[in-house]
Amino acid sequence: MEFIEENDKKIDIDEEIMSERLTIYRILDLYNLINKEKQFNKSAFVKDSGTSERTVRRDIKCLNDYFKRNYENNGSIGVCREINYCRKDNIYKVNLRGDSDFSESDIYAFVKVIIQSRAFTNKEIKRMLNILASQVNYASAIKEIIEKEGLYYVEPQHKKDIIDLLWIVRNSIERGKKIEFDYTRADGRKKHHIVNPIAIVFNEYYFYLIGEIEKENSKMEISFRVDRIENYIETKKNSTYPYGRFEEDKYRKKVQFMYTGDFKTIEFEFFGDSIEAVLDRLPTAKIIGKTDKGYKVRAEIYGEGVKRWILSQKEFLKVTKPQDYVEEIKNTIEKMYNMYTKNI
Repeated sequence: MEFIEENDKKIDIDEEIMSERLTIYRILDLYNLINKEKQFNKSAFVKDSGTSERTVRRDIKCLNDYFKRNYENNGSIGVCREINYCRKDNIYKVNLRGDSDFSESDIYAFVKVIIQSRAFTNKEIKRMLNILASQVNYASAIKEIIEKEGLYYVEPQHKKDIIDLLWIVRNSIERGKKIEFDYTRADGRKKHHIVNPIAIVFNEYYFYLIGEIEKENSKMEISFRVDRIENYIETKKNSTYPYGRFEEDKYRKKVQFMYTGDFKTIEFEFFGDSIEAVLDRLPTAKIIGKTDKGYKVRAEIYGEGVKRWILSQKEFLKVTKPQDYVEEIKNTIEKMYNMYTKNI
């Protein structure tokens, strides 16, 4: 009798282990299904797994609890991933993908940034939007949003495909090779350049190649709009610019609108509504004080580009230091004033 009882206990334990395994396998099957299809029919899953609807509901709750726990522990942002019943289509759907995939909100944000950048041709933007649309299921509302965004997209005036060239230039930088190309300036003049490629940056609708030009015993960094580059060639000569030395984050903070000039530390008073917008526009800017009307700000910049932005702020910004820069701003304003008064 004792032998039979012990044997029965062993059978019970084995059955319990097998039951637990089957539950794990079934939940994993459901998890893999929603990752692949993003939706499923509960009745069909019940039939395929050989279980009951009540059990599947428990499995769904188990997965939703797991998603919530994982979401909270990882400090994720946005909407938590969750399996929900869609009464209209009579199926269960996952509202978002995992942390390693694009969610619909991610894709919407990407689409907005790409569209607003206006950096690409219609052909390039259509391809990118199609790729993003392929990341969501057919019934997703984001597909219609992407289609509308693409419909009203306005391509840049240069109408030149640049994505492939960007990658080619990037590879030349990675390999540390000198490059040469023909370049058309804004005034239409063309010139052949041989440069050490340093980096590619994006600013105000355009991609720029930052290159170093060597002249006799001097070296100078110059920015080239990528869409104006033609007849690009990677030479066999090694670049003399040390790979990895370029600090793009610092460069972007100091250069505005990609117009270079003399490096300056300036101070100004701002009387407008949003000091936050000023600090975002000039990443090196710091508030150094307050006035009755606004803020005192100090920033490190390359003069010419920022001057254009300063003038766009009208009567809401006044440069106070250095004095030579104050005089430069005053002279520019005077020239602008004379344009409107010389014929009066």
